Amino acid sequence: MDDKSGRSDYPDFSGVFDIDDSMIPDKMIERDPDAVKIHEPILTSDAASRYLPDEARKAIEKDKKEKKKQEKRKNRRIKTIIALSSVLAVLLISIITGIVLTDMKTPEVSTQKPVIETISRYHTGNAVTVKEGSSLFAVFIDNDYDVHYIEKGQTVELKTAEGIIAGGTVTDIKELSADSVIIEKYHPMLTSQKPSTSVYAVYISVAEDALFSSEGIALEAKVLTKTAFDAMTLPSSAVVMNGNKHYVYVYSSFRHMLTMKEVNVGITVDGKTEIIRGIKKSDRIAVSFSCPVEQLYDGIRVKTK
Repeated sequence: MDDKSGRSDYPDFSGVFDIDDSMIPDKMIERDPDAVKIHEPILTSDAASRYLPDEARKAIEKDKKEKKKQEKRKNRRIKTIIALSSVLAVLLISIITGIVLTDMKTPEVSTQKPVIETISRYHTGNAVTVKEGSSLFAVFIDNDYDVHYIEKGQTVELKTAEGIIAGGTVTDIKELSADSVIIEKYHPMLTSQKPSTSVYAVYISVAEDALFSSEGIALEAKVLTKTAFDAMTLPSSAVVMNGNKHYVYVYSSFRHMLTMKEVNVGITVDGKTEIIRGIKKSDRIAVSFSCPVEQLYDGIRVKTK
């Protein structure tokens, strides 16, 4: 601003800057119209939706709700799958554990089919030559139970201490008192201890008299009490007693189980028992068990060796 004296309030820099008039353009350069834009504020979707028509806004809101529902359904499905997977895992572990424990408890058996063969039962005992009148007999004593297997006419094999063998036949069975002459005289040769009660004496006629010409010769007597021809036999371990009845366990390979069958038995020789009836030749019979026989029952599931 100039005052009345003609002075200016602004400093004069005309002498400071040396400006060439040729450097001043005749016309100011116009600005690029695109260089200056009015930037509208960025609105959030919620804020922007307020400026949309009602139908568009409702559509957006509906879409958002639908997405939320889908997300919830997806989460529920995931939780359901996880829960089912956990249940199935527990169930599978339980089943596997049950199978393993059951397998560990399952008895193991050996099986075989019956064998058809001829078997003979023998009864053995110590004997001594005894002379009665003009006859020479071989005599051995036995108890009440075993003597029932012996009958007149049965074949006997006699053997001396030197190994001489001769044949004989059962001719008589007598009951002797504990103080009979034969017992008093020969009981050390017949039994390890003198009997305190009566016993049965089995008399055997000897065909080769020359071999047994005197009394008091120690012998071993082997009486053939019975022969079963073409008998169906099983190992005696396969036959189970229940009361006064005999049973065997028939194995089913289809169901891996045992069926209890009652059988009638005959003679038993050297660990073999004659089966008279109750099973077939084609049956597979359990002959040995990994558990006590008392733990077996009709229908039990087993493994085979």
